[in-house]
Amino acid sequence: MYADISLPPAPLPQADLKTIQPGVLLLPPLSRRGVGPGLVLLVPDSNADLTITDGVPSHMIKWAEEGYTIVAIKESTIKEKVDSIAEILKTAIGALASCEKCVGEKVGLVCKSRVS
Repeated sequence: MYADISLPPAPLPQADLKTIQPGVLLLPPLSRRGVGPGLVLLVPDSNADLTITDGVPSHMIKWAEEGYTIVAIKESTIKEKVDSIAEILKTAIGALASCEKCVGEKVGLVCKSRVS
């Protein structure tokens, strides 16, 4: 039930970012537990998906370290395919459903918007 504290902790998993389709990315949890609930993130466009800048993790890293299985949908993907947002979300939820690291039947949705 409890981990043996006389042994060193299990290593943290390495980031295994997968592209589901252009602008839709899957990242399994980055916690020692290795599995977690699904979370869809609507994020601004960035080439720094897996970075930590000045001690601040990217959106994907932050939530994956908290134990969530992440599907990130980039802003440009939504803008380019505004008439098929439902299809993009179905693809994201399908990716979570087929990921063995995603547990549970509920999926969260977080939108990070920019304030001008």
